[in-house]
Amino acid sequence: MSSLLFAQRLTMRDAFVSMPDSLLTVLSTNNRLDMIDFYDNGMEAKVKNAFDDVSVLTKLTDRNLCVTLSPCSQMEMRMLQMNDSTEVIGLVRTYVADGAESDVSFYDAEWRPTDRVGVKVPDVMDFFATPDSIPADVIATLREMPMMSCTWTETGDALEYTLHLTALDRDQKAAVADKVRRVVAFLEVIRKL
Repeated sequence: MSSLLFAQRLTMRDAFVSMPDSLLTVLSTNNRLDMIDFYDNGMEAKVKNAFDDVSVLTKLTDRNLCVTLSPCSQMEMRMLQMNDSTEVIGLVRTYVADGAESDVSFYDAEWRPTDRVGVKVPDVMDFFATPDSIPADVIATLREMPMMSCTWTETGDALEYTLHLTALDRDQKAAVADKVRRVVAFLEVIRKL
């Protein structure tokens, strides 16, 4: 009997388990397998990570995954379908200190960085409905030290960005806090195969 290889779509579970340790040093492959098992069995999907802290798998669907890696960091993954039926893995890592800051990267099914997809990070001015009403010193400070975090939108392949005002002093924050809005940035296909 001959064996046939069939092309299979990459599942979110497989992507999470096969993620290289260099991209996720805090969780071993066994940690990830345990988290999926706990999640599938309706249990709290938490494990002790490599830094002796607790990591929790909070969401797992066919296209999405969210893990709280520590009290200061979170990771979100989204499976993106390209027009040629290949998958690209979108990875958002968010780090929280005084504010939050996210790093967005994209990988192919083998976890190699890919430039097939990109996202235009919003400009500071995009977060204000009426940018002309924002004091120049506030804009200058925010441009000098922009702190933005993002998360995948519930529907569609887009990222919702939040501008954090941690670089501003109390008076500056008070002047603009009610004028800040979130910005949705849609993914762009940069390069086709």
